[in-house]
Amino acid sequence: MDKLALEKHFLKLFSPKQANSIATSNAKLNFWVGSIRSGKTYASIVRFIIECAGGPPGQFCLVTKTFDSFKRNILPLLDE
Repeated sequence: MDKLALEKHFLKLFSPKQANSIATSNAKLNFWVGSIRSGKTYASIVRFIIECAGGPPGQFCLVTKTFDSFKRNILPLLDE
């Protein structure tokens, strides 16, 4: 599945605000900020997966505030 097809597939699964954040997060660095439980983690991980699957070649980096927040919030989602 190419990058555009992945993006279209995932955008149907999110709220309009989440879908907009995924669709417009095309900068070299993207930051998600907002209240707890607003879906930032899911949206940012989906964008990360889309970029890994169809983005330019090279290395990617996913940054969290602490390693504990990575283990708690991101690692389980990537493991699914």
